[in-house]
Amino acid sequence: MVEDSPNLKTAHRDVDRGYAWVILTCSFFLHLMIYGLTTSPGVFYVQFFRDFHETHGSTAWISSLLTASSYFVGPVASVLTSRFGCRRVAMVGGLIASFGLFISCYAPNIYYLYFSYGILVGVGTGIAYIPSINVVAHFFDKRRSIALGIACSGVGAGTFVYPPVTHELIEHFHWRGAMIIFSGITLNILVFAMFIRPVPSSGSTPSVPFKHLIRSFGFQVLCVNNLLFLFGLSVLYTHVPALAEDILGEDDPRATWILAALGAANTVGRVAFGIMAHWRRLNGFMLALVSFTATGFAVIAMPYWRSFDGLLTLAIAAGFSCASLGTLTPQLLIDLVGVASLHSAYGFLLIFEGIGQLLGAPVAGWLYDWSNGYEASFVTGGVCLAVAGLLLVLPIIWPSKGPIGSPGSPESSPERVTVSVAEDQTDLIESTFQDASPSPDKTNMVSKF
Repeated sequence: MVEDSPNLKTAHRDVDRGYAWVILTCSFFLHLMIYGLTTSPGVFYVQFFRDFHETHGSTAWISSLLTASSYFVGPVASVLTSRFGCRRVAMVGGLIASFGLFISCYAPNIYYLYFSYGILVGVGTGIAYIPSINVVAHFFDKRRSIALGIACSGVGAGTFVYPPVTHELIEHFHWRGAMIIFSGITLNILVFAMFIRPVPSSGSTPSVPFKHLIRSFGFQVLCVNNLLFLFGLSVLYTHVPALAEDILGEDDPRATWILAALGAANTVGRVAFGIMAHWRRLNGFMLALVSFTATGFAVIAMPYWRSFDGLLTLAIAAGFSCASLGTLTPQLLIDLVGVASLHSAYGFLLIFEGIGQLLGAPVAGWLYDWSNGYEASFVTGGVCLAVAGLLLVLPIIWPSKGPIGSPGSPESSPERVTVSVAEDQTDLIESTFQDASPSPDKTNMVSKF
């Protein structure tokens, strides 16, 4: 791996202490800005619908393209992180996202926004995300689950802060002016990325062949689970502001605070699930199963509890319970492939998350256009969320014998396998899947695949 500086020995001494806490703080704010951008389209959605007079389904493509692009670029981001290091990749992602926001203010139609806001901002945030989570996993070992929970709580903080700020900026500067302001704010991704040091070396570890990764039953279930769950989340985050306006009235300022409350609950939930996951007696799959299913039921009930108090209660419940996704998924992957290969496995998993994000919001929009109401949209999204949770009973009933590459694993292999990601006559970018098996004294937060 090409790192940002040669000071690896210093970085190694800072695992679980010292500069690791600076890394964690930077990761928190990177998550806040990255996911603040990917959740604020729910507020912009209403403005785009009014200004461009398109259908709900067509307008929802903007949000779906943004979030889907951020996930689809995951494999590329993982390769770039492996080759150039976390700091440089995060900075490039911030530049791309800022540029996309800036040119979005000149959008003459919705199709322009598909590219500028949907694709460019999505690609930029996606590129910046992988290094922001990867660096925390490397700088923390015994406290990793708690650190991941704190870092990922930036997602909820962004969802809490950005919607009301977006609403106020739109009120004072129109949505075009808000785009320019957010373009400047997004440049702060570069500031926090500059504090990232090279990740500590994980040493010489046995390899994990790529074919064994994708054949792992636990990993297959996780891929389908994430696809369905992100489908449902796309419905929730994109359409809940419009649902709130439908229930409370178009000019009711409380509609924006529904999404903010969801984000606040998500912030608390990510830290809470990180602490719960750190308790070794809890089964990680069971924890995710319960929380995912609870999210689904909360989303299903939203269009039927037609009051501010009811919608607020369900938004808080959904925000808290869905927080387990961001907190538990990295640790589940580390348990499967080891920390050294987290960025590679996560990059592959993000493809499935991107498919779910791409389809969720537009399908919900089309269902609204067809039924002239949000009942069908939120029921569909909620069912996908609940099914995603129930799928996790499968690896609980039929667990693998151990992590991939471990001596007890059926996928174990002594060979070192390098998977070529992109190749031409002058350059070769490779992603190597390596397994860092947990040490005996490490606190495991989840059951083994």
